[in-house]
Amino acid sequence: MNPVKRNFGGHRARQIGIGVVAAAAAVVMSGATAGVANANVGDSLPAECLQFSRDAGVNWDDQGPKFNSIRPVPGYEELWAEFENRNNCDIPAKLVYFSQDWKVGKGATATLRVNLDGVEGQQVVIGPDNPDTYIVLNESGTLATDEAVAVEWLIGIPWEETQQGGSINPGMGIDLIQSAPLAPSDLVIDPEAPAAGDVIMVRGTAEPGVSVSVRVDGDEKCVAATDQAGAFSCEIGALAPGAHQVSAVATDSGVESEPAEPIDVTVGPGVSGSPGSLGSAGSVGSSIGFGSLIDLGSSS
Repeated sequence: MNPVKRNFGGHRARQIGIGVVAAAAAVVMSGATAGVANANVGDSLPAECLQFSRDAGVNWDDQGPKFNSIRPVPGYEELWAEFENRNNCDIPAKLVYFSQDWKVGKGATATLRVNLDGVEGQQVVIGPDNPDTYIVLNESGTLATDEAVAVEWLIGIPWEETQQGGSINPGMGIDLIQSAPLAPSDLVIDPEAPAAGDVIMVRGTAEPGVSVSVRVDGDEKCVAATDQAGAFSCEIGALAPGAHQVSAVATDSGVESEPAEPIDVTVGPGVSGSPGSLGSAGSVGSSIGFGSLIDLGSSS
């Protein structure tokens, strides 16, 4: 990955003699310089795909987060920045929050944490060695276009830290990485116990706005689009009697997901031979033999 550094106008806190003060350096946005259409899974999307909101999703721009002036003390974390991110490009991607090129003054240590949508990320310790280390702090799942993630960046100091009067440059960064759409799930068939000749419908869920290819024994049988709720239905027609596996693959912007967990389907023989059995209903006609009950009457 070749980061494209962007300064979002980070706040630099003044240094205080007590404790360690967080000095907010430029936030790094990793991004590809190539066009979005040329990106592949695992590539960084252009920086313009990443948007920020500092007012709970009312307004969006590329100006980065607003930093709080903080003075963390040993054993505690403080909220350095709180904002929302979203992927503004029409390509599935995930957000990766990382620290790189960090610096902690006076040989001290600090802690970093990124929480996403209220779920705590892992706290990591930085400083003072290995300033070039790339540390992933947290990452989102695959985001649909304009799907938002609430972000909290926290900086703290380990409880055992005794050094005072230093500064922390957390080297925080964000990378928007193209990812494959999530695999379809919750596959069901209708009818549940199909017989030969039955037209079968497959239903399931995937990400909203993707195309879903339904496959039987590895062969594509139909393609459907998901609705705004992510639901889809697709008619695969009739299957030959016997055992089959039904799966599905989602596609978004030409990128395929992993296959859905397959479901096993057994198609029964159906009614194709049953007309003969209906003919055997002629055996019901043989109930005319009951007419021989007259013979019972003749026993008089």
